[in-house]
Amino acid sequence: MWKETLEKVRAQEAGFGGELNGPASEAEIKKFQEEISKVGASVPDEYYDFLRVINGFEYNGYIIYGIDEELLDGATAKGTTGFLLQRKVWEETSSGEYTYLGEGSMDLYAYGVETKKFYVLDNGSDDVMEEFDSFDELLERIMSHSLL
Repeated sequence: MWKETLEKVRAQEAGFGGELNGPASEAEIKKFQEEISKVGASVPDEYYDFLRVINGFEYNGYIIYGIDEELLDGATAKGTTGFLLQRKVWEETSSGEYTYLGEGSMDLYAYGVETKKFYVLDNGSDDVMEEFDSFDELLERIMSHSLL
């Protein structure tokens, strides 16, 4: 369902003269996975599936991290907020309970390392605001809220 909503966001962005990122290549994803394994991050397979459709989502204040630019073979349409860079930022304050996959103005989007669930957390307290069983459900929530 999020892919249909993504197409609405793409159309809206095109109406403003912009474009969203395209998919990451399998070679880029492989390099990214190698870096992920080096830092020991817990990343769900669904996140890699997301990257195969769009390498990072940034629209109307909603962000899902993409592959860091130094691991890409070329430029992206909008640039990308890199997962590995943001991981360094969050690991200073994180308990390790979550892998942060993105952020909004007041929210963090996270994967529960132990629970294997997905969350909208309060940015500041990590209080759970919403819980989802799949990344697809979380993506649908984020993308539908990003529409103007």
